Amino acid sequence: MTDSIFLYDGTTIVPTELARGPWHPNFAHGGAPAGLIATLASHQILESEWGIARIAMDLIRPVPLRPLQMQIHAQQGQSVLHHYIVLEENSKPLINAHIVSIRKKTLKNVSFPPIDHHAADIDPSALAPLRIADMPDDQPTFYYTAMDVRAQESSPMPQWRPAWFRLRYPLLQGYSLSPLATACAASDFGSGFSFPLPFNRYQFPNLDINILFHREPTSEWIHVQSHTTVSNTGMGITESVLSDLSGPFGLAFQTLLVQEKT
Repeated sequence: MTDSIFLYDGTTIVPTELARGPWHPNFAHGGAPAGLIATLASHQILESEWGIARIAMDLIRPVPLRPLQMQIHAQQGQSVLHHYIVLEENSKPLINAHIVSIRKKTLKNVSFPPIDHHAADIDPSALAPLRIADMPDDQPTFYYTAMDVRAQESSPMPQWRPAWFRLRYPLLQGYSLSPLATACAASDFGSGFSFPLPFNRYQFPNLDINILFHREPTSEWIHVQSHTTVSNTGMGITESVLSDLSGPFGLAFQTLLVQEKT
C-alpha cells in the first residue's frame, strides 16, 4: 500500500487505492478529490492575508482510479481572489471547483460572545470507530483505511448525527496535510453516515459539495454533524455543521441522487 492518497509528478495526478469509494471498486470516494482540490488551492494561495471562504465543487462524473490532470486558473481583485480548478481525465471534466478567498482584515471595536462548543472536553481518539452497516470493507478504501472516523452517539440537535474525522495519510505526495483539506474531505461523509435509508437497498452519490468557512480550521480532528432529507422523487439534501477542537468554523451542503439498487 502507498503512503499517500494521490501521487503527483507535476503534470499527472494518480489516485491510489486509498482513494477508493463505496459505489464501485474502480472509482474514488468524493472526499478524496475534495481534499485534493483543497490542498492544491491552498498551495496556490502563497500570501497569508488571504483566507478561503468558500469551496464549491460540482461532481460531474465519478473520479476513476486512473491518471488524472488538473487545470487551475486564478482571477484576483482587491479584496476577493477566485481560483477555478478542473479535475479531468483525457480532457473530459470530472470535477469543476470554484474557490473564493477573502483578504483578511482586523475588525476594530467588534466583540463576539464566547463559543459554547459541545466538543470542548472530548478526546476523539478515545471514541469507538464508526462503521456503517453493509458498507464494503474487504479492501483498502478512503472511508475506512485513509480516514479515521470516530462515532459520537449524542448530539445537541435531534435528527442530526455527529462524528469526528482525521486523515491517516497525506492527501497528495509531497504536500503537507492541512486541517482545511481534512475538513473538505470530511464534508463528503455527511450524507454517508446520516442517510436515513439502508445502504444495501439504496445508492445516494452526491452531485456536489459546497463548503462555507467563517474561519480556517486549526486541529487535525474535524467534527461533522449532519442531517439528510430525502424525498420519493429521488432527490436529497445533506446539511453539515463543521467544527474543530476550538468550535464551529463552517457549513457544508450536498445534493444527493437517490436510487434503488438493482
